[in-house]
Amino acid sequence: MLLLARVLLPARMSATDLMDEEGKVLFLTELAVREGSSFSGKALREIKALNRADIELIALHRAGTSRREQLSDKVLQAGDRIVIQATMPEVLTLHGERGFDILGVGGGESDKDHIIVEAVLAPGRGALRTFSDMRLGRFGVRLLGISRHRYLPGLDLESVQLRAADRLLLEGTPEGLAAAAEEADFINITQPRSRSFRRKKAPVAIAALAGVVLLAALNVMPIEGLAVLGVAVILLLRCIDAEEAWESINGGILVLIFAMLAIGVGLEKTGAVRAIVDGIEPLLGQSSGFVTLAVVYFLAVVLTELITNNAVAVVLTPIAIGLAESLGLDSRPFLVAIMMGASASFATPIGYQTNTMVYASGNYRFADFLRIGVPMNIIVGIATCIAIALLMPLSK
Repeated sequence: MLLLARVLLPARMSATDLMDEEGKVLFLTELAVREGSSFSGKALREIKALNRADIELIALHRAGTSRREQLSDKVLQAGDRIVIQATMPEVLTLHGERGFDILGVGGGESDKDHIIVEAVLAPGRGALRTFSDMRLGRFGVRLLGISRHRYLPGLDLESVQLRAADRLLLEGTPEGLAAAAEEADFINITQPRSRSFRRKKAPVAIAALAGVVLLAALNVMPIEGLAVLGVAVILLLRCIDAEEAWESINGGILVLIFAMLAIGVGLEKTGAVRAIVDGIEPLLGQSSGFVTLAVVYFLAVVLTELITNNAVAVVLTPIAIGLAESLGLDSRPFLVAIMMGASASFATPIGYQTNTMVYASGNYRFADFLRIGVPMNIIVGIATCIAIALLMPLSK
């Protein structure tokens, strides 16, 4: 995986997204240090909120002067303006951070009734202009951030010259934003799908996950029920909201799971799996013990990609025992081969639950699993069969 994963599993991103080289949309925004802020008197490198992987320090403005180099050593003072580039979730997180104010360009101050939207600027009429020139402040709309594909838009929001396809992060009332949409040259205005990070809730989420695993390991109740209870705890304690929970459910993946479950049940109920095994069984009677062990293992691997590992074990176990007895061999190595083979499902996204989980989140394709899963199955299979033969002698 270390050698070939980057080649065999390329990173993919949506062609419709305007992203930088690393696949991240970075917004230029400004922060002001409040009076009495806990960050006042601290060097920038000491502030965790500003030292994240998705945050880049651009400049520090103080008393009419601007600094761009060696910013991490600068000690903050009340009234300082910090210019950063950050992903949308980080901008939204900083928007609610105590000790900082996000300096918007336009009218009004942040309010609990305001919403944040993302707008894409259409080709405008006339010369390039700043956001202030658009005069959207009269609708109570202010600019929180701006993103330009692969370019730093400027050194501060006030002076940025807008261009077509710029992505603007706007804040205002629903009515004000609707009026701004009618007035300005925007391709569209949508509420961002990103959410601010709730890092203070992370211990709750980790504890819920650990609790589910621990209680399932102790057989307190089935892991399915524990998982539902864990989700309920996370929702009740506001680690995520209900909308985020529903958005995380991928309908296409559910259809894939249900469809493949139906295929697996069909193969099992119609006797197709039994017919496959019965066709192979006579051929194994004349083979050596190690070859028979390898065939049993890889038969389990192929079947577990189509049906559940439990069903594979039920079908193959009695056959493996019968083959071992007919060859005068110990049946235990064959049972271990079935156990390992039935769990080695790497070649399809529906072979096991974890494969399905990463199928959507990693933006993989079905062929990606075949491309890396088949070699993995072969390598793991050879290693497993050799290890079984060495550690568990086939002869009685």
